[in-house]
Amino acid sequence: MKYFFWFLLLVHSTFALELKGKALLEYSIFAIDIYEISYYANNDNTHVKLELLYKRDIDRDISKQGWQVGLEKNDIDLSKRQKEFEWIMSHTPNLKEGDRFVISIKNNTVEFICNDKTLGVITDENLAKLVLLPWLGPKPISEKIKSSLLGLNS
Repeated sequence: MKYFFWFLLLVHSTFALELKGKALLEYSIFAIDIYEISYYANNDNTHVKLELLYKRDIDRDISKQGWQVGLEKNDIDLSKRQKEFEWIMSHTPNLKEGDRFVISIKNNTVEFICNDKTLGVITDENLAKLVLLPWLGPKPISEKIKSSLLGLNS
C-alpha cells in the first residue's frame, strides 16, 4: 500500500500543472493594464499553459495585431507559417474585461479556451512551437514579463 501512495505522488507531480510565474502586461507610458498572465507547466514540460486574465475589453483585431507583432519579432516568416498563423487568427476572440483566455499545449496539441469554452483544438507540432513565442520566445514582447513568467524575478 505504501508503494501505491508513492506511485500516486510521482504520477501527480509528473502530470500536475504548477504555476511557474505571473506578470502584468501594461500598454503605453500611462501603464494601462491589459491582462495578467500566468504560466503553468508540469515537471517534464509536456503540458504547459498560459492563462491571460483581461483587465479591459480588447477587440480581436487588436489581439491579431499583437500576435503578428509578437511572432514577427521572433523572426517568424509568417508567409512560411501561413497555415499556423491562420489557425491562430481564426481562433482569436474579442475579449472583455474579466475574460480568461487560455493557451494550452499538451504534447503537440494546442487548445485555445475562453472562459472555460474551447475555441479550437489542433495537433500541430509547428503551431505548438509558435504560440508561446510572443511571451517566452528568444525575443519576447517584454524581457521583464518573460523573466517573471519563468519565475526568474524573485
